[in-house]
Amino acid sequence: MPIEMKGVSELATTFGRIPIEVRAELRPALLQAANLIATQARANSSWSSRIPGAIYAKASFSVSGGAIVGVDQHKAPEAKVFEHGNIGRRETIFRHPVFGHREVWVGTQKVRPYLWPAVEAKKPEALGLIAAAVRKATTL
Repeated sequence: MPIEMKGVSELATTFGRIPIEVRAELRPALLQAANLIATQARANSSWSSRIPGAIYAKASFSVSGGAIVGVDQHKAPEAKVFEHGNIGRRETIFRHPVFGHREVWVGTQKVRPYLWPAVEAKKPEALGLIAAAVRKATTL
């Protein structure tokens, strides 16, 4: 029977509260999957001096949990616009003031996605790690 991974939250909803023993088996795999994607995202954003150091990975069993990869907006406030722009959703360019000068704007800066391409590139491997851990944890 194939295991289809859509998220830890769906697994928790389906089976109820995840027992501590099962969490202990799943957490390392979730963290490994998140780190796999984070490492790729850091490589993808190596052109930046701040974004790679702001990327983090963690494992969570909350409702929106799972293998979580994100960027600390305080360490790299420009990370969001470089990922998907600020004009609309998934734009190819974004606007920003020149050195904070609100009367002079750059309107043709290109986005440089780094996080979503990392997810797409490492998704099969990350899901494989998580599926293997689920299989192992559910046979305990």
